[in-house]
Amino acid sequence: MSYPYFFIDGPKREKGEKIIIEGRDNNHLKNVLRAEKGDTVVLSGGGNIYECRLEMIDKKKSVLIVFKVTEVKIRPYNITLFQSVLKKNPMELVIQKTTEIGIDTIIPVFTDRVVIDSKKVTSKIPRWQEIAHQASKQSKRSHIPAIKEPIAFDDIHRMDFDIFFAPVEDQRDDTIDYEKLSDMVKDKSVKKLAYIVGPEGGFSDKERELLSRQGISLLNFGSNILRAETAAVYFLSVLDYLLKTRD
Repeated sequence: MSYPYFFIDGPKREKGEKIIIEGRDNNHLKNVLRAEKGDTVVLSGGGNIYECRLEMIDKKKSVLIVFKVTEVKIRPYNITLFQSVLKKNPMELVIQKTTEIGIDTIIPVFTDRVVIDSKKVTSKIPRWQEIAHQASKQSKRSHIPAIKEPIAFDDIHRMDFDIFFAPVEDQRDDTIDYEKLSDMVKDKSVKKLAYIVGPEGGFSDKERELLSRQGISLLNFGSNILRAETAAVYFLSVLDYLLKTRD
């Protein structure tokens, strides 16, 4: 059975402890989900999942009593997406779907073919974070991915990660195949992974050359040319599968 699911801040809680929900989450619980006394509500926070019984609910707050505490198993790896800034709908789709699959961090990037003003992008961060928040609730993730401030292409640091990939449209001598990708990802010493997805129209020749020179592994998906938002979601799905099969 699926129960209402919310995120909470603060320290770890214990079985039998009281937790109060107010504001937007309380409104959602009362007026949208129509929760009643005795219902089960699940909360996530502080590295634990809390199953709670609803003791009281009114217009201002809900009172919950924890009856089960489960420690969240921490993944031995994390994945960062460097996403070239896309138009409104494609960018929001990338954030929503990669959150559902399990991305840890999303960093918007200004590449040569980005046409959106940097000031407008910065103002969108709160909305993008809210999309990630709602997608995390819907998919019942244990934590919400972080949407970082946008950066310039030249500010990407390959050495911050164990492995770093870049899907590209064309296949050349410097691109890797799926067998090589699998070998790299299944190495259990790999903890920090990243990938970058270009904008509509792909990376410029200068950017592609810089990616290769930095030691970022270039991967061609095959004969089909994927839209930027499709590539971001598809490649994360591949990484997610390979990482789960190595555990």
